[in-house]
Order: sequence, then structure tokens, then C-alpha cells
Amino acid sequence: MFHAVTMLCKCLKEILVVVVLWNCILVASLQMNRLSISESSDVSNCTNCWWGCDSYSGNCSGQCAHGYFGPRCDQDCFQCLDCDKNSGVCVSCHDRHYGDRCEFKCNENCMVGCKISGDCYKCNEGFYGKTCNLTCPSPNCRNGCERFTGNCTDWGCNAGFWGPLCNKTCPENCGFTSCHQVDGTCQTCKDGYSGKTCSEKCNYEHCSLCQFDVSTCFNCYHGWWGDHCDKRCTNHCSQPYCSQHTGKCGKCNAGYYGPYCDGTCKSVCETCSDNSTCDTCKTGFYGFDCTQKCLGHCETCARDGKCIECRAGYFGNGCKCELSQCNDISKGVCSNCKNEKTWFPSQNGCCPCSNNCNLNNEGPICNSTGCVAGCREGFIGKDCDVSCSEHCVEKNNSTCSNKTGECLYGCKQGWHLPHCDFNCSLNFPHCKSCKEYTDNKNRPYVACETCKLGYYKELYSGHCKPCENCDGNMCDGTIGSCNWGCEKGWYAKGRRYLCEYPCPDKCLNGDCEGIGGKCKLGCQQGFYGSHCLEPCPSQCLNRTCELTRGNCLLGCVSGARGTYCNESCSSRCGVKGCRQDDGHCKDCIRGHYGTMCLDRCSPNCFGDKCNQTGFCLGGCIKGWTGHFCEVLPPGQSLQQSNPVSIVTIVLAVFLGLTVVLMFIISFILWKSRRSGRGELGVEMTGQ
Repeated sequence: MFHAVTMLCKCLKEILVVVVLWNCILVASLQMNRLSISESSDVSNCTNCWWGCDSYSGNCSGQCAHGYFGPRCDQDCFQCLDCDKNSGVCVSCHDRHYGDRCEFKCNENCMVGCKISGDCYKCNEGFYGKTCNLTCPSPNCRNGCERFTGNCTDWGCNAGFWGPLCNKTCPENCGFTSCHQVDGTCQTCKDGYSGKTCSEKCNYEHCSLCQFDVSTCFNCYHGWWGDHCDKRCTNHCSQPYCSQHTGKCGKCNAGYYGPYCDGTCKSVCETCSDNSTCDTCKTGFYGFDCTQKCLGHCETCARDGKCIECRAGYFGNGCKCELSQCNDISKGVCSNCKNEKTWFPSQNGCCPCSNNCNLNNEGPICNSTGCVAGCREGFIGKDCDVSCSEHCVEKNNSTCSNKTGECLYGCKQGWHLPHCDFNCSLNFPHCKSCKEYTDNKNRPYVACETCKLGYYKELYSGHCKPCENCDGNMCDGTIGSCNWGCEKGWYAKGRRYLCEYPCPDKCLNGDCEGIGGKCKLGCQQGFYGSHCLEPCPSQCLNRTCELTRGNCLLGCVSGARGTYCNESCSSRCGVKGCRQDDGHCKDCIRGHYGTMCLDRCSPNCFGDKCNQTGFCLGGCIKGWTGHFCEVLPPGQSLQQSNPVSIVTIVLAVFLGLTVVLMFIISFILWKSRRSGRGELGVEMTGQ
């Protein structure tokens, strides 16, 4: 006890000495401060102080004006634009300088100067780094490289390259040699290729675009159609391609008709809608059935026989004028004709007088202005070639104008234009009614307005085409939508019943709904989905799956499991495979048993064979009995029968003894420490 008190007194004495010394230092400091103030009677002015200065010390109270530093802001910042008040270190520099004293120039590759540290705000193109002192590592960066790393990530790569440094080449089958900069995947593929890197060929020979699924074709090569591009367009499509989904031709070659251009027109037809009539006649023919040859020297004529183009050597109205009748031609102009009484000069040839001119006994019957002695009765016009049409409506014993020949009171039904010389059904077979229009030059023309039953007006040709794939062959005469829906095997995509799409190939009995094309009766074996376009999973037993979701109905082939048979059985399952729902093995490979065949058969099973529960199938090896061959016969030692079991027992005994020994040692150590604490307590009490 006395020893402890002595130590406490000694500590208090040392603390007292420290306190006395600290007081002495404080007194001396106050004395020096007073002396400093007394010596500062000559205070400088506060010119460079923003907020004034202390009246005793002259030190500025706030910041210094730009360009100055120090306690009294009376020291120059040198080349700095502004500097730290206390140290004089530059805070900002004049243009394109840096450093503590702004004594250094920014790197010439800095685009807009640099920071006080010398780091550039931005680099000129082709350079990177804090001070823009490094050249961009890749020439394939589209617009320079990233400011700090030199990567091209921020700007992208030139076509054909990818990667952070744009130093990797895009896969060769990428469309437009373009790929994603980060992972090199193609954005589009060249014809016939698919996959992320366009390394996979489309599954179908004639498929030109299948990205990014090789089993789905989006575009076919010219001349092919179908979901798999395995159907050939007919040879008579006027373009080298047909609709991928329907196989229909956009337009037919001359002499063919039908949606697939597989029908043959009559020999005198240029185009037709069926094999009974022509839409347009072959060159040189005219008439309702195109069986009449163009008259005179006409090369081509209209449906009503009016000449459109003349043979070589002929010209003029009706191709009646001849170059060979000119007797004297000068500078490309005919001056007189071989027969001046009945022919007159025109252009570079001669034209005959009309048979409807009155005779003139005193000279030529006609000239360039027309018939000299007028027209025969019933004919009018300059050349006396116009007469009142029999198709004019008669009223007040009059039908047409005596001057122009135009019908005064309109045309009879089916005839059109001012002279009632255009027949609707003649020019537009199967047309129910036509209508007159005028073009942008105010010239009249006629077009079919409504087609007869069983026909509709085709948009691009204006002719009446047979209804396509309509139930009862009945359709709207204007646009061709089916009145009573589609016939079996066809469907429309919209409510307007344009039945232009064949039912999907895999629909049972080829039958589908008239709108949308969903298969009515289900799918052929091996397919599912509303349109039976999806193949059943390949591991489905008998390739049979549920119609809507595609899950396997009859189970899986050996080795597969799961709803879609897309998972594998355990590798220890036997030849029978495993159950579809939970994957439990139906049998195991030799030497294994259990639901997943993870357990080993007893080593005492003869031939290493046991059933799913571990029951030894071939009996036991010598010396063992029981269903699992786990029982020793009475009187037989373990050592004799199973040396492996003896080793196991020895190890178990050894481990047990080790645990007991460790417990004894721990107890002795605990007892020793407890005894030590007791002795220390006795000693303290004695003191």
C-alpha cells in the first residue's frame, strides 16, 4: 500500500512542473505581441485590399485585388492573372500559360488552352492525354480518340473496324462492312448469312435474308417464294420476283394472265384477264375479240380500229398519205404530187383527197385546206371524213352538229366521247359501266368505273379482272374484296376480304380462317402455333407437341427431359432415360441407384448390379448376405471378410482417442490459469 502512494505523489509532482512552464510561455508570447504592435505605428495604406485592412498591423482583412498577394497585398503576382493571397502561387494564368508562376506555355496540341496544372481542357484532333502530348493510337477512329484513354469509344470507328481502339476487323459477312463497336456483332448481314457475327448460313438455299435467326427467312432470292423460300415463282412474271408470302406476280409477261401468270391468253391478245377475251390486242389487231386486222397501212391501231402508228413510208390520218406520191421534194418539203387532181402535197409526201369530196371539173378535187367543191351529203369536216355516228341520241330529227359532227344530245348506252365512237365493253371487257374524264390538257378519255359480277377493277391497268379466291366467285367490283369471304385454302389479312394469301402449308387439310389465316383444324404432325409455322422441339417423342405452346405431349426421346424436352437427363441414367417432369431416372447405368442414380451400389453386390432402390440383382459376393449384401454370416470375422471395414474401425478409434486427449489438455491449462490468479490475489492482499 505504501508503495502505491509513493508512486502517485511522484506523478503529481511532474504534472505541476509542466503547468508552470506553459504559463511562462504564454506570458512571453503576449509581451512580444505588444512590442510588435507598438512598432507598427507607421501603417501602410490599404490600396490593394478589397475589404480594408487592420488599423494596427496593416494586414488586409479580406482578399487582395487581382495581381497582388501577401498579408498587406503589396507583393506583385508576377505573370499570374490571379494568385493565392498568402503564398503567391498562381491561381489562374494569362492565355495558354500554366505553373505556380505561370512560367510555362501550354502544349501546342491543347485546343483551348490549359488549366493551372498544365492539363489541357480539350485536345486537337489526333491527340490525347492530360496534356495532349500523346498521338491517338489508331488511325481507324472516326473523329479522333477519347480525351484521357486514347480509345475511340466516344466517337466510333470507321466502317469495317471495332474495339476500344478500332483495331479489330468486323466479320467479313457483315452488311455494309459495319459492326457494333463494343462487341463486334454485325448490324446487318450480307445476303444468305445470319447470326450475331453473320457467320451462319441461312438454313434455306434460296433465302437472301434470315437475320438474326437462320430458321426464319425474311427475303428470298429473285424467282423464289414461301416461308422457306423453297417455291419457285412462275416463269411468266414480268419481274424476276414474286410476292414472298403469296407467290403472286406483280404483272404478267405478254400472253399470260392470272395471279400467278400461269394462264395462257388467246393468241391474238397482248394482255388478258381470262382465256375468253383480251384486255389489249396484239400489234396489228383490233375488235372485241382482237380478231380483226388493222386496216390499210396501219401498223398498230386502237381497239376500235383507229390507226395509232403507220407502216414505214406512210403517214397522216388513217395512214393514207404516202411519201412515194411526191413528185418534187425540196428541203424536206413536197411541192407537187404525181397525181395533182386527186392528191395534194403535205409535209414530205402527198395525201389523197377524201372519197366524200364533191367532184371538181375545173381542177383538183382537194388541197391542203380540204375539199374544194365541198362534201357529199351526210359528211362534214375539212376533209369530209366526219359523219354523224349512229350511236348519237336522236332528238328533233337531229343527232349531231353539221360543223363538228359531235353528238348534240349525248350517246346511246355503252358509247362515249363527243362523237360517240368509244364503246365501253369493246375497250374494257367485263366492264359494267364506264365514265368520261378529262386529262390535264383538257382532252377527254374514258375509264371503266364498275365491273360486272365476278370481276373487279385492277388498279394499275384499269381493266376488269376475275375475282380472286372468293367464295362463290363474288367480289366487290371496285377493289376486289370478297363479298362472302374466302374460298377454302385462302385467307385475307384485313376485314376487307382481299383473299390473296394461301393458308399456311402445315394447316391440317389445308384449311384456315378467312381472316388472319389461323389453322381451323390444327396442324400437321411436327408443327404447332396458330398458323402451324413453328416446328415441334426436335426431342419430342414422335415430334408431337401441344398446338398452342409447343410442349411435348408424348414425352421425350431417351436422354431428354423437361416441358419442351430441352434439358438433359443425368449422365448416370440408363438407356431408358428419365421422367419428363422431374428428371428422375427410369433406370441407372451399372453400379448406381437412386432417383437420380447418384448412389453407388454396395461393393458386395455381385457384378456391381443393383436396382433403383439399391437391391443387389445378381446376389452377393462370397461371404455376404442380405438384400443389400450388408450382412455377415454368424461366426465369420470382419477381418476375414472385409479388410476395408477393419481400417475404418481403426481410424474411428484413433479419432476418438485424439478428441479425449485434447479435452484433458484443455482442462489442465484452464486449471493452471485459475490457480495462478489465486496466488496473485494473495500477494496483493499481503501488501
